[in-house]
Amino acid sequence: MAAGRKKKRNGYAIFMCVYIVIVLVLVGVGLTWLWGYAVAYEDSQPTNTMDSVVAELNKTFWNDDMAATIAAMPHEAQTDEECAEIIKSMIGSGVSYKRSGSTDTTVTYNLVCDTGVFGSVTLVEDTASGTKYKGLYPWKLESESFDFTGLYSSVEVTIPKSYSVSVNGYTLGDKYITEDNIHYDILEDYYEDYSGLPVKATYKFDDIIGIIEPVITDPNGNEVTIDPDKDDSQFLVPCSDAETTALDGFVQRFAERYEGYKSGTIDPTYGMNRLSGYLQSGTELYNRLELMKDGLDWSHVTNYVLHSVTLNSVISFGGGNYLCDFTTHITSDSPNGHHDDTLNYKIIVKDISGNLSDMRVVSLDSY
Repeated sequence: MAAGRKKKRNGYAIFMCVYIVIVLVLVGVGLTWLWGYAVAYEDSQPTNTMDSVVAELNKTFWNDDMAATIAAMPHEAQTDEECAEIIKSMIGSGVSYKRSGSTDTTVTYNLVCDTGVFGSVTLVEDTASGTKYKGLYPWKLESESFDFTGLYSSVEVTIPKSYSVSVNGYTLGDKYITEDNIHYDILEDYYEDYSGLPVKATYKFDDIIGIIEPVITDPNGNEVTIDPDKDDSQFLVPCSDAETTALDGFVQRFAERYEGYKSGTIDPTYGMNRLSGYLQSGTELYNRLELMKDGLDWSHVTNYVLHSVTLNSVISFGGGNYLCDFTTHITSDSPNGHHDDTLNYKIIVKDISGNLSDMRVVSLDSY
């Protein structure tokens, strides 16, 4: 009896051992399958592939698709290499991604940097790689595209037509002019009467990747900076001492003849003959002064005295053309009493000779 019970206990122990082994094997197989499924599931997440794509971009900040995109964009004032450096600088603080759409077999992400979205990546399930778990395929890069049009900026400047403007060494020609023949603000009153005044033009250049400041040069090739708070007098050429001296003498003689003629204290014909040698014939000023002769016969001015002529300023605007500002001080007597007048004038003077030996007034305004 005792031997029978012992034999029975041994059989039960063997059974339990076999049972436990089988259970452990099944648990091991199950855990192995579950671990493999977990790994496969993790590998089937598209974010893993995107992490790899973005990590590669964050290493070099450049790839062949970016280069092809830049090459296809208009950037005539910049080289591909210069544009590449701008792109690298733009995304240099780091690239991230954001899911933008999906289909049954693809997922699309936007590539993002500090300045915003600059490209997209499309991933597709890699069904060719095979899987032990239904539907759990890894993802691979199907396509990527880049859009750097958001980096485009424009340059727009208004400068004298005699000046030039360049962008990164590229000089802007007439095809970039958006507005031409713009009047100088300080000469606005003279354009109707005189065609030789300088004008300005507005240049605009759109195809700049990044930000590039334009370089403006004057007719002598000197780089200049335009002050937006100043009027157009900043574009006018300062006169030399020789020019100023010659114009001062001219203004003194012109003013003496002009004020004398206008006073009516001398014979009008004689006065106009003296003055005409200082006037540009055919101008509105010349014709107007010629018509004054008949009226001057009725003048009642007596005791006319020109005390002084002061040249306040003289500005050259090129081509032998000058703007002179001067003041006269006059006293006179008439039936209405004694007069003490200070008169201000602006005249445009043209150097006919080219060496300041023969100059003529083409317009005159009082203020």
